[in-house]
Amino acid sequence: MDLISDIVRYPVTPPPLVPSEVPDQPILVSTMADSYEIWLKATRKKLAAGALEAAPPIRQGEYDAAELLMRRINNDIYGAVALDDLFTRALEEIASDPTADISRAEELFTRARRWRVSSPTPHTADEAERDRRHAASVEAELTAVLASINDRRP
Repeated sequence: MDLISDIVRYPVTPPPLVPSEVPDQPILVSTMADSYEIWLKATRKKLAAGALEAAPPIRQGEYDAAELLMRRINNDIYGAVALDDLFTRALEEIASDPTADISRAEELFTRARRWRVSSPTPHTADEAERDRRHAASVEAELTAVLASINDRRP
């Protein structure tokens, strides 16, 4: 076969275009890695904006509303990491402020722990062991924060 026949028979798909931050100027994506990086940057930006919106409901004890907001932005590991960060920071704020209302500490601890150890089901024994060690580490870290809060209870 000659070159023209090969081109017609095996056409090369052009790289995809993805939306950019500039209207009507899509970005030409040359590789899957580029596409992922663009998606990741946009996802992180959305999660950062969502975190600003979710922080006040967390401070007010409206945890389910904050979780729903963040999960609507991203319902996978990136959303879970953002939620872990929000709940852990709220718990640490209570620990660092001697005048803070400590009644929310245990619920913040529970939610921070849940989001921090959320991960896909392990496929191997090594993954399961890694997840177990990670969960134990998280438990120890968050328990220390909670203990410092509980030391202030009358």
